[in-house]
Amino acid sequence: MSEWQRTYGFIGVAAACVLIAYGANLASTPAPPPEYDKVGEAYYPDFTDPFDAKTLRVVTYDDETTVIKTFLVEYEDGLYRIAPYGYPADAEDRLSKVATSVIGIERGSLVSRRDSDHEKYGVIDPDSRDDTKLKGRGQRLTLEDESGEVLADFIVGNAAEGENVFYVRRADEKETFLTKVNVELSTKFEDWVNSDVLDMQTNDVREVVIKDYSVNEDEGRIERREEFDLTRDDSSSDWKLEGLDESEEIQTSELNSLLGKLNNLKIVGLRPRPEGLLPNLEIDPEVVRNQLQLDSIVIDLQRKGFMFAKDKDGNLQLLGKEGQLSLALSDGIAYDVYFGNLFTGTEFDVAFGLEETEEGGEGEQGLEPTRLKEDEEVSLSEQKSRYLFVAARLEPKFLGEEPQPPVKPEESASESSEEQPVEGNDGEEGEAAEKEAPPEESPEEKYEREFKDYQELKKTYDEKLQEAKDNVAALNERFGEWYYVISADDFEEINIAREDLVKKKEKDEDAPETPGENPTGGPSFTPPAPEKPAEREADSSTEDETPDTPVEAPKE
Repeated sequence: MSEWQRTYGFIGVAAACVLIAYGANLASTPAPPPEYDKVGEAYYPDFTDPFDAKTLRVVTYDDETTVIKTFLVEYEDGLYRIAPYGYPADAEDRLSKVATSVIGIERGSLVSRRDSDHEKYGVIDPDSRDDTKLKGRGQRLTLEDESGEVLADFIVGNAAEGENVFYVRRADEKETFLTKVNVELSTKFEDWVNSDVLDMQTNDVREVVIKDYSVNEDEGRIERREEFDLTRDDSSSDWKLEGLDESEEIQTSELNSLLGKLNNLKIVGLRPRPEGLLPNLEIDPEVVRNQLQLDSIVIDLQRKGFMFAKDKDGNLQLLGKEGQLSLALSDGIAYDVYFGNLFTGTEFDVAFGLEETEEGGEGEQGLEPTRLKEDEEVSLSEQKSRYLFVAARLEPKFLGEEPQPPVKPEESASESSEEQPVEGNDGEEGEAAEKEAPPEESPEEKYEREFKDYQELKKTYDEKLQEAKDNVAALNERFGEWYYVISADDFEEINIAREDLVKKKEKDEDAPETPGENPTGGPSFTPPAPEKPAEREADSSTEDETPDTPVEAPKE
C-alpha cells in the first residue's frame, strides 16, 4: 500500500468518525417542545369576524381587597344588554371594537411552560375561588358567539418591557407568552350606556319648575320649603320668574350654570322598577289586581325614597323624598325628575345593588362581587349616591300656538249684474286710471288664500306635535322600567333654592339724588319755593281748563 493510499484511508476513517459523532449528538439532543412551534401564531386563528361576537365577559381581581368582579354584556332580543338586569346597552360599536382589537393577536416569545410561574407573570385565572392564591391574578377577557361557542378567551397578566406588551396565556393553556395587546376595554356601567339622564340642549329649555320639599316619613307629612317657576319665550329672551319683586332680579349666570349641570347629569347605576308601575307613574290595573300587589309596589318605592300622595283634587301623585324638578323644552317634551333616598355602597353596589336583587329574586346569580378574604384593615371603597325617578310628558304649549282656520265669510246678497260706474275723470285719462287700479280682493278670495296658508302651518304644527309624541313615548320606554342612580355630589350641585337664583338689584350710582339729600351726610339746603303769582278769578272759559262735560256746538 502506497503512502497516498494510507493517507486517504486515514482521512476516510476520520470523516466516518465525525459523521458518527454528529449523528450520536443529534440522537441525544431532545426535540424542541411543541410550544415553540406556536410562537408567531394567532391565539385564535378561526376568529376573523368581529360581528360574530355576541357576548363579552370580563373578570377582574383586586389584589388589595381580594374582590373578584364580573362584567357581562349579552345580545338578547335584538339588543345588547348589560347583566344582571338586562339594561339596553349602546354596545354594538364598543363590542365590535373590542372584538376587532382581539382578532389576530399573536403569540410572541415563549416565557414559561409551567403552572408554577403563573403567579410570577400575573396570569392566574382571576375567577378562581382558590383562596390560597391571592396574588398574581390577571384580567380575563372572553368573547362568545350567539350559540355560546368561545371565540377568544385570554388571561392578560403583568405588563412587560415595550409598549402595550403583556404576559398573556390562553385560559385553556398553561404556557405564557409575551404578547402585544391593545384592547380598549372598560368595565364601568356608565361607559356602556347612554349615561345622560336628560336628552336636551340648554338653549332649548323654556321652563324650569323647582319644587323644593322633603317628606317626613316619621310624621307622615310633607315639609314644603318653596316652589318657583321660571319661563322664557325663546333662547334669546330674558327669563321670567313668577312672583319676582321689582327690587329683585334673576341671576342669569347661576341659572345657566344649573341648566349646564342638568345637561351633564350622569347615570352611574340602576335598579328595576316594580312590575305594575307604568311609565307615566300610574298603576297598571292589568297587572295590579289586589291590595297585596299594590302594597308591594308602595314598599319598593318607599325603600328608594318615593311615595304616592293625593293632590288637592284627590288624584294620586308621586313625590320624591328630596323634592322634584321639571324642565320643558321647545320641542314640546317635558321631563319630571324626582329625587329619592341617599345611600352608600361600593362601585358595584352603586351600579347594580345585587344585595337588594337577591332578596327580591331578581338578577343573575354569580355576578355579584366575591371577596376571597375578609380583612378588617382593608376597607372597600364606597361612594354616596342617590336614587332618581324620571318620566317624560308632552307639553305642547311650547311648540307655539296651534294654527287656527280663518273665518269663512258670510254669503253676500246677489250682486247686481250691472257694474256700478266708477267715479273719476272723464275721457281717456279716467279710462287709463281705471285700467291701472288693481282689482280688489273679494272676501272669498281672501278666505281661500288664508285657508291655504293655514293648511301649510297646520301641517307643520301637526308634524312637530306627532314628533314630540313619538319622542315622549320613546323616552318613557327607556325610563319606564328603571330607577336610576346618580352621584350624591351631582345632586348637591343641582339642589338649589330660590335665593341662589335671585338677588336684590344693585343701586344705580348714576341715579339722581333725592331732593334735599346731601351726599356728604351734613345738613342739607333746600332753596325757598318761588312765590306764587296772584290768583285770577275763576273763569269757566279759561283756555287751560278741560271741561268735565262736552261743550255743545253753537246753534246756527
